[in-house]
Formats: sequence, C-alpha cells, structure tokens
Amino acid sequence: MISNLLTLLLIIGVSFFPVIIWAYIFTYIDESHLSRKRLLSWVFAGAVSVAPVLFMQDILGFIGIESINVFSLFSSEVSAYSWFPGFLSLILFFSGFLFCSFLTQLFLSKKVRFSENYKWSTIVFLWGIIGVLALYFCMNYIPFLTNDIWNQLRVDGVILASLSLIIGYYLVIALLEEWAKHFQFLSGATEKVSLRKWVLYSIFIALGFSFVENILYTYFLFISNWFSSELLKLYFFRGVFSIILHILCTSILAYSSLRAFEFSLPKKTQIFIIWVIASIGLHALFDIALTLGFSLVLILYFIWGYLYVSSIFYSKKPSK
Repeated sequence: MISNLLTLLLIIGVSFFPVIIWAYIFTYIDESHLSRKRLLSWVFAGAVSVAPVLFMQDILGFIGIESINVFSLFSSEVSAYSWFPGFLSLILFFSGFLFCSFLTQLFLSKKVRFSENYKWSTIVFLWGIIGVLALYFCMNYIPFLTNDIWNQLRVDGVILASLSLIIGYYLVIALLEEWAKHFQFLSGATEKVSLRKWVLYSIFIALGFSFVENILYTYFLFISNWFSSELLKLYFFRGVFSIILHILCTSILAYSSLRAFEFSLPKKTQIFIIWVIASIGLHALFDIALTLGFSLVLILYFIWGYLYVSSIFYSKKPSK
C-alpha cells in the first residue's frame, strides 16, 4: 500500500515536468510572465475535465444503468435501435462535463454563469453527438469499412475488428475529450483579456488534461511491467506527442469559438461548427493513424501543431 502510494507520488511528480516545460514554452512565445497561480488553476481545471471520461461508466454501473453505454455500440450488431443507448450515454457525458464546468466556475470566480458561449457550444456539441452517431451507422453500410482487418485490436474491453469500428470508436473518444476540455475552458472565459491570452489559458487546460492521462498510463504500465524501456518510451511519447495533440485541438476550439462570436448569428455558427469538426477530426485521425501503424503522423502533428499554435500568438489581432 505504502509502496504503491510512493510510486504514484513519484509518477505524479515526473509527469508534471513536461507540463512545466510546455507551459514555459508557450508563455515565452506569448511574451508574458508565467503566473504560477494562473497556471495551477487552469491545470487543475483541465485535470477535472478528465473525471467524467474516466468515471462515467462506473457511475452508470453504480446506479444500475450500465447498459446505457456508448461503447456498447462497438460490441453489438448495428441496428435501428442500437443507437439509443449510445445517444443517452453521450447525453449523460454532456451533463457530467457541464456539471464539472460549473464547479470550476465556482472555484475560479465564486459564481456560475451560463454565458452565450456556453449556449452555442452546447448546441453545436449536441449536434456533434448526432453527427458522430450518424457517421458511424453510415460507415456500417460500406463493405470496405466493415470487412475484418488482419490484426484485431482490443481497447478497454472493446474488440475493434474492422475499420468502421476503429474510426467510430476514436471519433467518440475525440468527441468526449475535446468536449470535456472545451467546457472547462468556457468555465473561465468570461474576463476581458486578449484573445491570445485565452488561447494560452486553453493550453493550460490541455496540459491539465494530459497531466492526468499521463499519470494513469504511466502508473498502470509501471505496475504491470515495472521499470522498462517501454515505460521510458511511453513517458517520452505522452510527454511530447500526446501533449502537443491536446494543445493543438484545444487551441483550435478556444480560438475559433472566441473569434466566431465577433460575427452575426449564421456566420459565427458556421465558423464554430467547421472548427469543431476540424478539432475532433484531427484528434481522431491521430489515434486512428497510430492504431493502424502510421507512426509518421507523430512528426507531422508535432511540427504542424507547434507551428499552428505559435502562429496564433503572432497574429495581428490579439483581442476579441
């Protein structure tokens, strides 16, 4: 018990090191001072956003409705009725993200507001649920995507035996993770600060989310394999490439959502929808490519992600 606790504390400390490095890198690009209080507050907010993703299925099991499970979509035959449990599950996830976001508002500003940004983000992401489910069901009528692949994969108890299952699974994962981070970002996006500064704060959210993810991946690999070369590879991979993925996708949503509200109703909705699709698509494509063995995607995402996010800080319009 004590040794496991010490191991966890050590992994927490080691996992926080990449967070500090990335925070200093983007604060330096922003030409600003890194506030420890601000960094820790937003990293905490990002860490909280992981909770619904991690524990929603446990909560469903505790209250006796574990059959309402979005991942049951990938372990049962697709039919006209199989979408309903997945839809309800995603609605419950949404409720969990919204609840955590309101708790973070109380923590950061001692009050709760359902702002205009919340309203339109909610509408777009609810349509995102329908879009992801519709896309998954459409893919199941394309023979090329439903054929069994040569190397079946098991992820979190789900067997991914075809391209449609792999694509659908990672689209849902991307939707949940980007959703969670974005609502945590909205929990504090009410102050009158520059647009670039909000992008920096969204990066801190991404760092907090990655921080918890990296702790869990590293801890469970250490418990099963102890110290090994695989552990070092995992630490490097998640400390560099996984973090830059979260930074890229979170920054896209933060930047696009705040810029979108400068325009009239039809235009801002169109802009936000386009970039929500881009963020979720880029996240899912990264996971799908790695699952299928296309490791070159790591370098491409690292270079392009860093260049894109840093370019925001050099844009000529720094304020809303």
